[in-house]
Amino acid sequence: MRKILFRYLTLFLMSASVSGFLWGQEKPNIIFFIADDVDKYQIGCFGGPVYTPNIDSLAAQGAVFHRAYVNSTVCTPSRYSLTTGRFAGRSRFSPYLKDYPIGSQGLPSFNVGLENDLMNVGHALRSQGYETGWVGKFHIGEDETLNGLTNTEKNFLKTAYPDNPLATELFQKEEKAFREYIMNKGFSWAKNIYPGNLEHPFAEHNLEWSIEAALEFIDSAGDKPFYLHLNTTLLHGPDASWEQSLAYPKYTGEGLIDRELQAGMPLRTTINERITGNGYNMNDNPSGITWMDDGIRAIMSKLDSLGISENTIFVFLPDHGSFNKASLFNKHGTNIPMIVRYPAEIPAGTQCNSLVQALDMIPTFYDLAGVELPADYKVDGKSIRPLFSDPTAKIHESLYFELGCARAVMTDEYKYTAVRYPQDRINDILNIKEEDLKEKLMKKLIYLTGNIGISIRGINYSPEHLSPDQLYNLSEDPDELNNLAEDPDYQATLNDMKEILTGYLSSFEGRPFGEFIPGTNAAPPHPTVVNYIRNIQSALRNGASLDKGLIICDGNCVSSPATSLEIFRQDPASPVSRISQNQNSCSISLSENAEEIRIYDLSGRMVLTGTGGPGNDFEIDKNAVQSGVYLLYLKCQGLVETRKILLWE
Repeated sequence: MRKILFRYLTLFLMSASVSGFLWGQEKPNIIFFIADDVDKYQIGCFGGPVYTPNIDSLAAQGAVFHRAYVNSTVCTPSRYSLTTGRFAGRSRFSPYLKDYPIGSQGLPSFNVGLENDLMNVGHALRSQGYETGWVGKFHIGEDETLNGLTNTEKNFLKTAYPDNPLATELFQKEEKAFREYIMNKGFSWAKNIYPGNLEHPFAEHNLEWSIEAALEFIDSAGDKPFYLHLNTTLLHGPDASWEQSLAYPKYTGEGLIDRELQAGMPLRTTINERITGNGYNMNDNPSGITWMDDGIRAIMSKLDSLGISENTIFVFLPDHGSFNKASLFNKHGTNIPMIVRYPAEIPAGTQCNSLVQALDMIPTFYDLAGVELPADYKVDGKSIRPLFSDPTAKIHESLYFELGCARAVMTDEYKYTAVRYPQDRINDILNIKEEDLKEKLMKKLIYLTGNIGISIRGINYSPEHLSPDQLYNLSEDPDELNNLAEDPDYQATLNDMKEILTGYLSSFEGRPFGEFIPGTNAAPPHPTVVNYIRNIQSALRNGASLDKGLIICDGNCVSSPATSLEIFRQDPASPVSRISQNQNSCSISLSENAEEIRIYDLSGRMVLTGTGGPGNDFEIDKNAVQSGVYLLYLKCQGLVETRKILLWE
């Protein structure tokens, strides 16, 4: 009899272990909701003047992390880290290794991707009995195993009309190819995939399409614990695209559909009415923000209806900020809004000011699920589970950041950034002919090769973006505007921060960087390149701004006598003919009609919007805008220009 009882007890325990239920402890479900390009001021619970009641409810029921950071501020490397828990610079993705072989300095950006070794969250949790699903945006590179569209098919789509049946057929083919690709990388389920950013001819956001698949996946998991990697394309800009997309509910990542999406979300037509009806201004609260919030409502309603919301950890964060993306500045760049709701362990209303990184969530999931990783699975993040019960605990002494040719480290008090161009990039810069400097120089100085558009955001925010060495005292200068790297009083601190950076860099096997870790193509700052950078910085500080890599001046910034850099002279193509101010107003005169004019403060908040043109000056009333430095955004004939303007100071 005892043998029979022992046998049944053994079988029960084995069954309980497999199903994730042992001694009353059930493995939690996990939803990782990854938004796109979101700044803190765009979320209500972080102080934004926006209507996000469902995100705010997550915060009220869980924990708000005020000092949460991503390692990189463009999609691909950040999303790589959010899928693997390791720094993108460690990627062994075959196309990345082809461009940057082991032994050379790597430039991690849009070139990294998931390896075929299955060392990612989808496979790791799947091996522990989880159903693991991927929905929405992918954008983590593609290798030779993807059976996607041919170049001929891609070229056809560039000019295709949405009502062409072949366009929908090709979108369906591509979406299914990415489903297969993601499942081959280790996930057990994938559906309604956007390969990357939205593409013609269906380049419209469709959150309902993503949420429908998310709800389907949750239902399909049955009694098994599940992990959902849910990636919305919102709030990727431009901002005006959100409002436009609301009018195209049939445009999806599988082309033009003829069915009604079953997403359980409020009608799109009610979004703007709810924003204004709750007392919010559409200039501060564009429709896309509340639209994204509606998607979270649908997910939470599903969890509640299934009775599993208490045992589901829900994490909301973006892949990076928007206003300062493609830089390593904290504000609206690396510092992100992050919320974790998990009633089983997190007290409602928790506020945390400890340093954390977004990739910490991957080892946190492993901790909660009881995952034992293979010895060769490198994880850089740390479980933040101790913060659930004690939000004052210290998980990290320092954090590490990387993007292209830049690396950075941060402690509670200081931030240090090093920009080191590899020798081949330095050679390219030195070989630029003087007459070509205007067109070619900035393209070689940016962190990301070939991505001049987004790369100038950091430079327009602060000219120090280009400095080889940057040291900021975060307690006195949280916006990182005062570079102390050359201040004699801070040399000891600078050396300490360099030592911390060297510690991180030395953990990257076969990856030299500048003079920190010598190697084949690694090099220290070159004097001529530094001189170019300082001349550009001088122009920017004297009132110039950047547009598509060209310096635009208002007539008061000229090149240094030491060089004849043409980029410091007035761009004749600029539509701005005059900016004049008096004690009551500022007038911006334009030589051509502007489809859109916006004024942003340095926090990234839009304070004014309008239009203008010849004989129709754009007026800024002093009663509406305080004195200070602002960013002027102009869109004329489809081209965009941004510049700094100083109002009433």
